[in-house]
Amino acid sequence: MVMLACITGEKPFPGIVREAEVTHTRVAKKEKPSRPAGEDPKKRIDSEDLWNLMTLCWSMEPDKRPSMEEVHKILQLHV
Repeated sequence: MVMLACITGEKPFPGIVREAEVTHTRVAKKEKPSRPAGEDPKKRIDSEDLWNLMTLCWSMEPDKRPSMEEVHKILQLHV
């Protein structure tokens, strides 16, 4: 979520105002943020690898999340 916020300059789930609603959306409904799109290239994520990495990190099952070593390798390809 931090990576998403850093790239877009916006909070994940920008349409939800109260933090309790974000928690409910994320945990109870098991929803993930939508992929940012739009005119401003600074606020969208064009890289499939980067978006896939973020969605893997958001897995509700910890054993399905990438290790920091895997994250580091993927990020090195995009910096």
